[in-house]
Formats: sequence, structure tokens, C-alpha cells
Amino acid sequence: GFLRYSDLSLQQVAHGTVRVCSAGAGGVIELHHGAVDGPLLGSVTVEVNGDWSAFYEKQFDIQAPTERGDLYLVFKNAESPGGLMNIDWIEFR
Repeated sequence: GFLRYSDLSLQQVAHGTVRVCSAGAGGVIELHHGAVDGPLLGSVTVEVNGDWSAFYEKQFDIQAPTERGDLYLVFKNAESPGGLMNIDWIEFR
């Protein structure tokens, strides 16, 4: 699965923070520019903490593009296609 944010500028953005939890498989959140399989801007691993409502925060670096565009958060786990994680919010700084 993925989330899309339309027409964002990430100039002057160096990192992001995501608030997540997982009682399922966990996985990786990848940030892509322009398309689901577009250039990779950053990623963060979501570990299983065993509770669907016990959110925790993870910070990750972002290689910001110079132009505006759509941002895709792609949720992946090579071993499990579903039940990966819950995401509460994401912040860019």
C-alpha cells in the first residue's frame, strides 16, 4: 500500500519523523518522489512492538528533491503482504 501527498516542496527538509506501531509484520516505509517507484528520498524501518495502539516515533533522513512534486509513502515487507503497521502521523523538518 501507499499514501500520496500531491504537489509538495521538500526544499530545506532534512529529515522526517513518523509515529507508528505494529502488532503485525512491521516493515519499511519508503519515500518516493513523483511515483510509487520514483526516486527514493529516504526510508525508515518499523519494528513490531506487539500493540496496534502503542505508537512510537522514528526519525529518518531525507534527500530532498529540488523541484515540487508528489510524495509517495510506500509500505513494504518482502515476507508479508498485509497487516504491516499503523501510521498515526508524519512530520517533515
